[in-house]
Order: sequence, then structure tokens, then C-alpha cells
Amino acid sequence: MRTPLSTIDPVTEENSERVWLLQAAIAALLMPGPALLLTGVLAPAIGIRLTMGRTARELARTMALFGLAGGMPVMLGLLAQHGKLLLQGVGTAFDLADGPWRIVVAWAWQASGLLLAELLPLAMELTQRMQAEHQLRQLAARRSALLEEWWLPEKS
Repeated sequence: MRTPLSTIDPVTEENSERVWLLQAAIAALLMPGPALLLTGVLAPAIGIRLTMGRTARELARTMALFGLAGGMPVMLGLLAQHGKLLLQGVGTAFDLADGPWRIVVAWAWQASGLLLAELLPLAMELTQRMQAEHQLRQLAARRSALLEEWWLPEKS
């Protein structure tokens, strides 16, 4: 007997991670070469996500985004070499990643993503704090001007 769609539980976080892993496994079976390259390129982001758990999800996302940006020339080179990504062999991936520099560049991009993800909240907090102090000084000056205009005594 089929259950109506309204009675199916919504996707939980744990289930969504399983679905993501299943999709990654299917992609690895269909495209072993690109999957191997992406694993090498995104190793730092994958490592942070697996070792730090749910607390590092946003950090791992930022690092993966920057890693993909750094690893895009490798993937485009694989596409340009053979014209298709599906069913590319692992040998092709090793031929394309002929030196460690392609992976090192992607890891450097991920390091910059890590720094950005760590430093941006601090910079935003500092900016907001400076804006709040500036506004407080403006309001204090305006208050003093109004008190003087209305001949009211200054309260401490």
C-alpha cells in the first residue's frame, strides 16, 4: 500500500548527508577520473568537514568553493583533452595532474578561503563596532546641542 506524500517525513540533516554521499558515490562510478581529481583538489575541505563535524560545515563549504575555483583549470583541462567528462579513466586524471602544482594551487585557494572565512566575521564585528561608536558620538553631540538649545541642565 502506498503512503500519501503528506505523511512522508521531511528530509532530516542526517538523511540529506546520506543522499549527498550516495550522489558522490554514483558520480565516482560514472566519472572515476574527475572524481579522483576532485578528491585530490578538495582534500583539505573534505578533511575539515569529516574531522570537525557539523560545527565546520560553513567553513568546509567556503573552502570547497575556493578549492573548486582553484581546481577548475584541472577540470577544464580534462574536458578539453577528451571533450567529455563521463567515463574518463583514472589514468587520464593522473596524466592531467602531471605535477603537484595543480593540486597545490587548488589547496592554496582553499587556504585563502579558510582565511577569508575566519577573518571576515572579525572584520565585520570591528566595522559594526566602529559604526556604533560613531553613532553614539553623534547622538551625544546632538543631545548636548538640544539640551543647550532648550536651556536644560546637563545630567550626568
